[in-house]
Amino acid sequence: MDEDTKRTIRGAVAGAVAGVAWKAVEPLLQREFRTPYSDAGMLAGYAGTGRARLPLEFATQAVGGATFGAAFAHFGGRGINRAVTAALIENTILWPGVAVLQRRHPDVRAGRWRKPFADTRALRVSYAGHAIFGVLLGALLDPPRIGRGR
Repeated sequence: MDEDTKRTIRGAVAGAVAGVAWKAVEPLLQREFRTPYSDAGMLAGYAGTGRARLPLEFATQAVGGATFGAAFAHFGGRGINRAVTAALIENTILWPGVAVLQRRHPDVRAGRWRKPFADTRALRVSYAGHAIFGVLLGALLDPPRIGRGR
């Protein structure tokens, strides 16, 4: 296996781990920004409800994180700063899609969520989650060197 393929696979694994970690800390972000909005719940909400939905949300974050991590690594992404920047750019590009998805989203229709596209609290949860994901992806893919190497 060549080095580019190995790095892409490492990026996928790092991205999956970072995605799952993001989902694990998301309740803290929701509490901080006072909103139930969840990026993973945006997609998983169409497939399940209640307790059955949580595993779908973790799976969504793992698959999305793996895809992003593999692409980031494949195209030469390195380091925490670049990973955070790439994740925030991705969020900025994809956020308008929320306006489309919210039209029929079960949580919006049931009144559990405000329409997230125009909700600054939802936007803050999303950006904070993407930043956390980027830090973890960059650190896992290219661990920072601490101290003076020998």
